[in-house]
Amino acid sequence: MDTVGVLIGMAWLAIGAVMLAGTVGAFRKAWSSGAPLPLFRELARRGLTPERAEDAVGMTQLACAMRRCTFCAARQQCERGVAPVDCPNEDLLRRAALFAPASAAGKS
Repeated sequence: MDTVGVLIGMAWLAIGAVMLAGTVGAFRKAWSSGAPLPLFRELARRGLTPERAEDAVGMTQLACAMRRCTFCAARQQCERGVAPVDCPNEDLLRRAALFAPASAAGKS
């Protein structure tokens, strides 16, 4: 095997290692805490269930909110009960409360 082939192989190996490390890190962060996501606690605080939030904003938006919450840098603050000033899901939470079905309005 020539030198160029070895270098190309090493480059692909390095790319694979970086991708694997990123994937493992993401999975560790996603499942590091056995507690529910702070997003669900915040929905309950506003009188909403995940089903009502889904009806209000849609499954795709709710799934994106869950992903933002999972990988949020301030997640540990939220888990301790200290809500961050700039929650990345605040807009979605407001829309969900505003457009939730009428049965959720009386629980706020």
